[in-house]
Amino acid sequence: MTAAGGAAEAAGVLLEELRRDDLERVMAIEQASFERPWSRDSFLREFDLAFSRTLVARSAGVVVGYVCRWRLEDEIQILNVAVAPEMRRHGVGRALVEAVLREANDDRLDVSLEVAVGNDAAVRLYQALGFAVAGARPDFYGRGRHARTMRRAGGGGCGRESP
Repeated sequence: MTAAGGAAEAAGVLLEELRRDDLERVMAIEQASFERPWSRDSFLREFDLAFSRTLVARSAGVVVGYVCRWRLEDEIQILNVAVAPEMRRHGVGRALVEAVLREANDDRLDVSLEVAVGNDAAVRLYQALGFAVAGARPDFYGRGRHARTMRRAGGGGCGRESP
């Protein structure tokens, strides 16, 4: 499946489902992006989970970013978003997250994620997309490395909508 439009067009990327032959490039982006990167096996396991979906962003045919999400019964959880260093601040991350939000909006599902305390650029992006800080996860990324939990209500609001 190919997702397009909005931020993807503006960033000049094409969004597609992750393929096994994308893993080498995805691992390079993962390792350049995180102190404690996912393993190749972690990404491989996602292929076997019916509720998991990973989209990649391609520019000129090359993977330049990805988003991994789980679609659960009543919400979508964004597990991992990363963009190649040379493509950061060009709208690729926004395009990837917006693709997940379009899916959530179609079924009025809440979306949640964790973001490292100190990752101010990501927090600003998520807030611009309608996420609000919902809590904290001490030591989420390892001892002394905390996360904020952020949430976006189904339909695009920041808080839970009343019936």
